[in-house]
Amino acid sequence: MNLSLSIISISLHNTKLFATLNSVAIQKLSHHRFEHIIIEGDKTLLDNQKIKRYQRCSPYQVTYICEPDSGRYSAMNKGILRARGEYLLFLNAGDTLANSQVLKKTFETKHSTDILYGDSLYTDETSPHSLAHSKIDANFFIFRNLFHQSTFIKKKLFNKFGLYDEHYSIVADYEFWLRTIMKNKSSVSYLPFVISRYDTHGISSTQINQLYAERALAISRYYSGYSAIYHRLKYYYYLIRLKLHVGK
Repeated sequence: MNLSLSIISISLHNTKLFATLNSVAIQKLSHHRFEHIIIEGDKTLLDNQKIKRYQRCSPYQVTYICEPDSGRYSAMNKGILRARGEYLLFLNAGDTLANSQVLKKTFETKHSTDILYGDSLYTDETSPHSLAHSKIDANFFIFRNLFHQSTFIKKKLFNKFGLYDEHYSIVADYEFWLRTIMKNKSSVSYLPFVISRYDTHGISSTQINQLYAERALAISRYYSGYSAIYHRLKYYYYLIRLKLHVGK
């Protein structure tokens, strides 16, 4: 049987990675249906014994790549190129699958949709950020985004439309949604349950001014008019807030 899923987890000497690994290890999906690819950017961890033990003891295929990269999307692209699954899930260090049934519930039926998306929980919250009533259209991406931790992407989309654009340091996944869903009309389907818990200490949660600067750049490639202006104003808003905070 072909692999249904490749889980890709990137890390840069992040001890929260082991919570991520544990959440994968308890999954009830048949072990021959998924693999786990771990990309570590700190080459000093090549002989990390915890990772080696996880790799040795896991009944599913675990690939460990430990070498420097030029950023998180460089690392994620490495995972894409190594992946053998029909779908890819990016579950980075600190992010965890919501419970042991997530993968089984997702892949108990065969899917033809390009992108499957579900809900997310922040690590310090109990109420999920639900997309149940969201229409994934042009207006959605002006104000919101899909959680890559809770989104399964067919690998063929990367083969057809290209990898993550490494010119972006924070929003290459956002640009990928615009490129595949908005420009090229890739199909999307909603999964009515929580897929993951999202670590809120990542770069996209802490560097808000940079986030909106990059979103303004990305959205200007696919939108015109007030949409691009909105994101540019958001950038200046957060930039001013940052300067005021530093000046205190």
